Amino acid sequence: NKFGNFSTRLMLGNMWQDYETQQYAISGSNLKSMNRTDSSNTDSTTRVRLSNAKNGLPNYSISRQMAYFGEVMIGWKDLIYLTYSHRFETSSIFPKNFRNYNYPAANMSIILSDLVPGLKGRTLNFWKLRGSLANTARTSSPYANQSLFNDNTGSGGGFYYGFSNNNPLLEPERQETFEVGTEARFLNSRFTIDATYYNTKNKKLIVEGFRSSYGTGFVLNTLNVGSTQN
Repeated sequence: NKFGNFSTRLMLGNMWQDYETQQYAISGSNLKSMNRTDSSNTDSTTRVRLSNAKNGLPNYSISRQMAYFGEVMIGWKDLIYLTYSHRFETSSIFPKNFRNYNYPAANMSIILSDLVPGLKGRTLNFWKLRGSLANTARTSSPYANQSLFNDNTGSGGGFYYGFSNNNPLLEPERQETFEVGTEARFLNSRFTIDATYYNTKNKKLIVEGFRSSYGTGFVLNTLNVGSTQN
């Protein structure tokens, strides 16, 4: 909507995602033929249905995300624009204390060539300044915050921990970006300049599946560790 010299935009929304993978698995040995890939190609006396497949059910991998977000934009005389957005997310992948997180973003642009009297002419046809601050977050694979029991199909039965030492204190990976830039056109747009400076930093990087000391009782590990900057 427009109100005199001001133009506005308001957006509100939500997102809900449910990802589910189902897997049926059978293992066996003593292949009958090198050219067949079906499970009946194995010796029936060695054939084992894994985990839930024993009960005719698949193994599940499920992750869910929910988000609410909003954005508001205000413009003045088509010369100055200011936009602000915010997003609130919940992810089943993280433990309870870190499951809810949010991040904002804002950007502004000013068309100086039309705002400042006498600046625009035959030499300078257009000049805009822009800047933004943005934050985002990233999740990991399902069940990265808890180590899982596997069904022991060997001698003794029961259950045992798998190879992965998942992290009950896992947090979302964060990205922060700062950017400023300018665009200018000269001599009836025969010569243009478009320059940007940006600084992007990723914190609490989620590293999955790295090897550490076997003294932990696991082979593969998951941690928030380190940062990168671009």
